[in-house]
Amino acid sequence: MKKKVLGAVAAAVMLVPALAASPAHAAGRVLHVWDGTGWSGISAWLYTGEDNYCTSVGAWNDGIRSARTESSGTVELWEHINCTGYSITVDSSGYSNIGPWVSAIKSHS
Repeated sequence: MKKKVLGAVAAAVMLVPALAASPAHAAGRVLHVWDGTGWSGISAWLYTGEDNYCTSVGAWNDGIRSARTESSGTVELWEHINCTGYSITVDSSGYSNIGPWVSAIKSHS
């Protein structure tokens, strides 16, 4: 059931790359996420917003299993929706095996 929900979300979120490429969104980062380890399965692009701004991952809550940035800078993946708790920092080399705990993201230049 979760994969079907994520599939619908992935289709809706696929519009984000066009938005993220525009100059108005240059301050944020784009995080490429997958619901499977090793960059496999359903994927989507999540826009992080302004640097140091905590953003919920929405329907991807606890569903991100691998991720990497597609630009310079880094993105922190946080355990709790308010960017507290456990975190890891992801760059273009990414993380290929993330546990089911990501609830929010925050980008850094």
